[in-house]
Amino acid sequence: MPKQKELSSGAKYALIGTIITAVIGLITTLLTLGYNYLQNQTNRHDTQTAVARLTQPSLTPTLGPSSTPSVTYTLSPTSTLSPSFTLTPTSTQPVGGLQYCIVAGSVNVRTGPGTDYPVINTITFPACPYFDGRNEDGSWLRLTAGQADYLMMGNGWINATLLTRPDSQQPPVVPVPPTPYPTITPAG
Repeated sequence: MPKQKELSSGAKYALIGTIITAVIGLITTLLTLGYNYLQNQTNRHDTQTAVARLTQPSLTPTLGPSSTPSVTYTLSPTSTLSPSFTLTPTSTQPVGGLQYCIVAGSVNVRTGPGTDYPVINTITFPACPYFDGRNEDGSWLRLTAGQADYLMMGNGWINATLLTRPDSQQPPVVPVPPTPYPTITPAG
């Protein structure tokens, strides 16, 4: 068996120092890589969030019926875009029509008075919007346009059986939009 060479105490300390230096360098490198990875993930998330905000800003108006929305984007120190919304009232006129309250859990708002018309949105209980018109037989009521909580549904129609009013007043009869699908009459 070959005889192993014995290291001097100075050489031992030098070898231990080299190993410790290598381990510290390895740990530092791993920490730097981990930090850079986390920074890239955070920046990537912020960028995706900013892009999503730019392409699909949500607008929830809270002011009066004739407000004009304006969107402002501000650049923050972390280089992400944050939208802020400002509503500026253009008129202080009150919303017209009669107020009815929803009696069902959720009701469809349609483009016209009937289930043949497409759904625009839904309104949920206990909302009480204003209505400015009805169809001839009063079975459907038309939402008053310009209501702050229902801006995207102005002139939409709701089935009157899903609404209640404390008195028997009804809004006036208004012109009904044409049905979205043509009626086909069989020949002969």
